Amino acid sequence: SHVVVCFDIVNAFNSENRNLMGSRFFENASLAPAYRIFHFAYSQPSRLLLDSDDYPFIYSANGSRQGCSLGLLGFAISFNPVVEAAHAFAGGSASVTTNAVVDDVSTVGSIEAVSRFAEKFIELCAVEGRSVNFSKCRVLWPYDSPFPASLLDLCNRFGFTLVRGSMKLHGSVIGLDSSARSAGLVKRMDKYYTSFFPFISSPNF
Repeated sequence: SHVVVCFDIVNAFNSENRNLMGSRFFENASLAPAYRIFHFAYSQPSRLLLDSDDYPFIYSANGSRQGCSLGLLGFAISFNPVVEAAHAFAGGSASVTTNAVVDDVSTVGSIEAVSRFAEKFIELCAVEGRSVNFSKCRVLWPYDSPFPASLLDLCNRFGFTLVRGSMKLHGSVIGLDSSARSAGLVKRMDKYYTSFFPFISSPNF
C-alpha cells in the first residue's frame, strides 16, 4: 500500500537564508557565470516600502525578493538539496516518487519509505533554518480500509493531517476514487469557463 505525504514550509520564500541561496547559486556550475547578477541583487538588504508617513520603508535581509526574476530560481536552487537528500535517504526512486514545485513538496511510497523521507526532510529543514508547518502537512490514505497503525504513528509523531480517499494536490484531485477526481476536474474546468474564457472573449479585452 502506498501513501502520499505533502509538506508545507512556513513563510518559505521570505525566510530563506540569502547566504545559503548565494552559495548554492555559485556552486552550481551552470549558474555560476550569472552569480554576479545574483550578488548584485541579494548582497545587500532589500528596502520594503510601507504605507506609513513615519516609517516609509523597512529593510529585509532574508528571503527572495517579490517580483525578482532571480528570486524563484535562487530559492529553488537553495531548497533542492534538502529534497534530494530526503529522497535518497528514503531509498531513492526505487522506494519513493518525489515531486517538488518550488516550495510544495510531496512524496509517494510505502508508509516506511515516506516516514524516512519525512524524518530526513524535517531534520534538514531545521538545520538550514526552515520551519515545517506540521499542521498543514497532509498524508493521503487512498483506500477504504482502516488506517494502519504505522500510518497513525507517522501522523501522531509529526502532527500531520490524515486524509482518506482523495485530496487536492497542486490544484488537482488525486486518489483512487475516480468520481472524486472527475468532480475535481469538472470544478476546475467550470472555474476557468466562468471566469477566464468570458474575460478573453470580451470585446473590451
